[in-house]
Amino acid sequence: MRQLIGLIIGLYLTVALVVAGGGAYGFLSGQTARDYDCTPVDLAITAGVGEGLEGSPNWVPWVLIRAAIWPKAYYDDRNKVSGVVDWLLVRYDPFPNACR
Repeated sequence: MRQLIGLIIGLYLTVALVVAGGGAYGFLSGQTARDYDCTPVDLAITAGVGEGLEGSPNWVPWVLIRAAIWPKAYYDDRNKVSGVVDWLLVRYDPFPNACR
């Protein structure tokens, strides 16, 4: 019985690690739906080159929480993607209310 519980927990953690890795790869490789620019127009003119404002979506905690609760996260996002690979690599807009 203890081996069966260990197997189930091991499989869950393995999938969670794959989900976290896929999400991180999707964000770091630029495969996500769009880039976010949270700098208002009037500040973009006066800001130095390469400077921006804080406030763009922080994807690291989002990816970690998504990996921890991956069955529910997939169930909630299944209508936004066409397949598991698209969900795994975050090929949809994960932050619909974020600044544009």
